[in-house]
Amino acid sequence: MNREEAIKKYYQIYSDNTTLAREIIKKLNYKNDHRLLQMIAESYADEALFNNSDGRINYHKLYYANYYIIKAFDLCSTCSNVLWTMGKIMKNYGENKIAVFCYKSIIELGEKKISKDSCKNDPKITLAQINDSKFELYRLMHRSEPALSKRYLNLYKKGRKKGISTLYKPLKNYLLPGLIGR
Repeated sequence: MNREEAIKKYYQIYSDNTTLAREIIKKLNYKNDHRLLQMIAESYADEALFNNSDGRINYHKLYYANYYIIKAFDLCSTCSNVLWTMGKIMKNYGENKIAVFCYKSIIELGEKKISKDSCKNDPKITLAQINDSKFELYRLMHRSEPALSKRYLNLYKKGRKKGISTLYKPLKNYLLPGLIGR
C-alpha cells in the first residue's frame, strides 16, 4: 500500500479503530514524514483522552503521543496539523504555555499559509482549525489573562456565526451551548 492509500485507509477506519489506523501508518516509512508522525501522535492522543471508561487520561498513551508529535514538530514546525495535535497534547500535560504557542501559531499562519502546507487540508478544516484555536486560547487563558481570553472567545463566536465549522463534535460536549447547530 502506498502512502496516499494508507492515509485514505487511516481516515476510513480511524473513528472505529485508532490502533489499527495507526498500525497502517507505522507500516510506512514514517520516521522523516511530519504528516505521518502527526497522525501517529494524534491516534495515541485520542486513545489517551477518549478510550478510558473511567474518564481519566491514559498518561502512558499521552507519553507516546508526545514522543511522536515532538518528532513531527522537529521536521515541520509550521504545519497546522502538527501544531494542533501538539497543542492538544501539551494542554493535557498541563504545559499551557506551549499549548498557547501552538494555537497562536495556527492563527498567525492563517488560511493562505496553511493552504500551501504539504498536508493540503480541506479549506473547511483549515478555517475550523484556525477558529477553534481561538476557542482553545479562550479556554487556556481565561484565568491568567481574562480580557484577552474574552477577546478570543468573541472572535471564535464571530467565526461560528459566519458559518465556520468546528472540529469539536458534538459541540455541546465542549461548552458554549448557544452555538450548537451553527
